Amino acid sequence: FWYPNAIAIAFLLKEDKKSVWLLALALVAANFFSNWFAGSSWHLSLAFLLPNCVDVLLAVWLARRFQIVPDFDQSPKRMLSFIFLMCLLPSGLGALTGASLFASMDIATFATLLPVWFVGSSVGSLSLLPLLLIIERDDIKLDPHLDEKKQLFFYVVLVCAVSYGALRYLPFPFIYLIMPLMLIAVESHMKTVAGLIF
Repeated sequence: FWYPNAIAIAFLLKEDKKSVWLLALALVAANFFSNWFAGSSWHLSLAFLLPNCVDVLLAVWLARRFQIVPDFDQSPKRMLSFIFLMCLLPSGLGALTGASLFASMDIATFATLLPVWFVGSSVGSLSLLPLLLIIERDDIKLDPHLDEKKQLFFYVVLVCAVSYGALRYLPFPFIYLIMPLMLIAVESHMKTVAGLIF
């Protein structure tokens, strides 16, 4: 899954509107050089810039335009707005841009690349972005007390055990994957659930 765009979105949302464009340019440079130093050719590294910029900048603009971040986890309606406007729509348009661009360069077929790109980007945003936004908004200190550590350890073991067992041995595993998360959501905080989903 592709997590860098979620990190970039959370980073840009921390800054005021005046400095966002300068920081966005820094992220563009980081995106290019990370791909280039990882072994991609310079023209392939450039090709990744446009889809990633579409994804990140659209998510940031929509978040500010519709004031999604302050209370995105406080009601089902706000959570659905967050999922659609900050995760699915930007990831979808970024994937559409990337698949079209790469298909025009004869690197991959549009039909093959579009779903793979969309799933990687959207799952990366859906799993990591809520956690980052909650940590930033609530100024969470990542140093829980002993009782909280024991409880968190139990939750991690429970989620991992159910995930492994369901994915390996049960039909329709996603039904079972959500059960421990629902239990933890009732008994714990949103930050705990977001961390376990990630």
